[in-house]
Amino acid sequence: MNDTGKHARPMLNPPHLGELIRESMDEVGWNVTQTAARLGCERGTLSRLLNGKAGVSANMALALEALGWGTADHWMRMQASYELAQARRHDASSGSRYVRASALLALAVTTAGCGQAEAGSEMEDAAPPDADAEAQMAANRLSAEEAAEGFDLLFDGESLDAWRGFRMDDVPAGWSAKEGALAFTPGVGGGTLITRDTYTDFDLRLEWKVDEGGNSGIFFGIVESTESAFQSGPEMQVLDNAGHYDGGDPLTSAGSNYGLHAPPEDVTRPVGEWNEVRIVRHGNQVVHWLNGAQVVEYEIASPEWEALVAGSKFIQWPDYGRHHEGHLGLQDHGDPVWYRSVRVRRISS
Repeated sequence: MNDTGKHARPMLNPPHLGELIRESMDEVGWNVTQTAARLGCERGTLSRLLNGKAGVSANMALALEALGWGTADHWMRMQASYELAQARRHDASSGSRYVRASALLALAVTTAGCGQAEAGSEMEDAAPPDADAEAQMAANRLSAEEAAEGFDLLFDGESLDAWRGFRMDDVPAGWSAKEGALAFTPGVGGGTLITRDTYTDFDLRLEWKVDEGGNSGIFFGIVESTESAFQSGPEMQVLDNAGHYDGGDPLTSAGSNYGLHAPPEDVTRPVGEWNEVRIVRHGNQVVHWLNGAQVVEYEIASPEWEALVAGSKFIQWPDYGRHHEGHLGLQDHGDPVWYRSVRVRRISS
């Protein structure tokens, strides 16, 4: 997620076209969903472009021109310049990458609809890159100690019975059990996944990993009176800090209470490795741990909380953070993401 218009983001040199489109979105105050609707494309497709995982097709260039964001010719020239600059940066001594850049540009020009040329076929494969079925299944079992403490397993490596979609009766397309991981695969539907049960005070533990540039989130306190889960539920950010622009701002980096409370440092593991999470809520006190380090602590409804919310985009949603009892959730942000070892313990008052 992006805290639109509030925080500066680091730019690549040269910037990929997604960053330029994001600047135009920020100027008019449109989010990803609103912009995708105006461009006539899927939200996940636009997210991949914004994250630098896709290029601008000829039809996308025409759609951008129709919005008044520059001519189609301008966008296609920028796409060509970006591809060639990337090729030179990676391998100035070999012509092989120039051939690849030209091929990608040709694909972008001939792609129909709002789809973009993928920056590499590896982005299309949503299987966990280091999948080991037995190890994955072992990760989705409670230890004897956890069972004794009263933890419940929310994912056993196979069944999604504990989950459904936000404002849906069933699990949304895109979410499935894959080799022992609760995985989201973009491009086949989607939506935020929420627990069927609701929770008040709890101790939630899980592991996550993402692809390069990947973005997701872990919610709590979700109610379904809003249009989106993030409009009521605070979010612990899930992110490839090094590969996504949100990682350049601590307030929106991995482990943060998104947009409000920042981790003191980046403790994420390299892309493709599992990151361990713990979120504890007891009353209005909330603590985030990431990979064994306490990264965030805050008190909901405290004067500090109210001041931070008042200065953020969340001020426009009166349900944000207001519900002690609510669903837990895993965010579909249009990127592949994997979760495992998801377990929760209810805390008695």
